[in-house]
Amino acid sequence: MSPSPSFRQPLVHSFKDPEAVDAALCTQVSEWLVAALAIKDRATLVVSGGTTPVGFLRLLAQQALPWARVLVTLADERWVAAVDQDSNERLVRECLVDPTGAAFLSLRGHEHECSEALLRLDAQLAGLDAFDVVVLGMGGDGHTASLFPQAANLAELMDFENPNNCALVDPVTAPHLRITQTLSRLLNSQHVVIHITGAAKCDVLRQAWDAEGFDDWPIVSVLKQSRAPVIIYTDEPLQLS
Repeated sequence: MSPSPSFRQPLVHSFKDPEAVDAALCTQVSEWLVAALAIKDRATLVVSGGTTPVGFLRLLAQQALPWARVLVTLADERWVAAVDQDSNERLVRECLVDPTGAAFLSLRGHEHECSEALLRLDAQLAGLDAFDVVVLGMGGDGHTASLFPQAANLAELMDFENPNNCALVDPVTAPHLRITQTLSRLLNSQHVVIHITGAAKCDVLRQAWDAEGFDDWPIVSVLKQSRAPVIIYTDEPLQLS
């Protein structure tokens, strides 16, 4: 798979430190959610796990939004219990959902089998319109959500025409099976953000940007596409040319 020749150039917003990134991103996401709620009954926000978004999520939870009208879900989740230390759901509930009372769509759910969870999620996500906001992170290997470079089904996950909303992933290079939203579902959004901090990840993003294809750097599938506008929030000077 190769980048679309007609992709949109991502915007880059650089700030002095991670705290400034969190504050600016919080302000922007709040504005997007308010704008969405002005024209419809419910807004949807997709967030990511890991350490990078913690400050942003905690700041967002302090905003006086009509949280009962906001549905929060995850870009991906490890196949672990929601109380597990590695659970993205646990993190997002603690930082955002529980303090605000926002609705939450769980990727992990209560199913015993992954296949059962996938059936539920495809039905639930199919019932939603385009997301209002998707906030993605990126790993040091260039993965985003659970689109990992060495996953056996990576091409399917990154297929822009994939009709499935979610898929099961064995990342090979990371622990735990994962459930991830597919690229086609994540890009079905009004706004997409890539939130990264630190010089090392910015270097990875530059390498990914210069790559010819997606397979070694799955983040390129988000950067170089024409389906949704992308804004990068970072604490490092970053120029993509």
